[in-house]
Amino acid sequence: MLLNHLTTTSSKADKLMIPTSNGFLFVNYNDILHVEGYDGYTKIHLENSSEIVSSYNIGKFEKNGTQSFLQMS
Repeated sequence: MLLNHLTTTSSKADKLMIPTSNGFLFVNYNDILHVEGYDGYTKIHLENSSEIVSSYNIGKFEKNGTQSFLQMS
């Protein structure tokens, strides 16, 4: 059942798979306001004012072919 859920959910190109300390979350790209590096992790800010801290660093998202984000310094 979990494998089926992961297979069908992760095949959607409009979602970002985010590894967290509690497992994986799948978030629509349209719900993401911005992404920032955070002490070796990645903090993802969402439209509903919530934040997700991912166990991936921001470079890992870039290497995985995540939809392009505009990088600001």
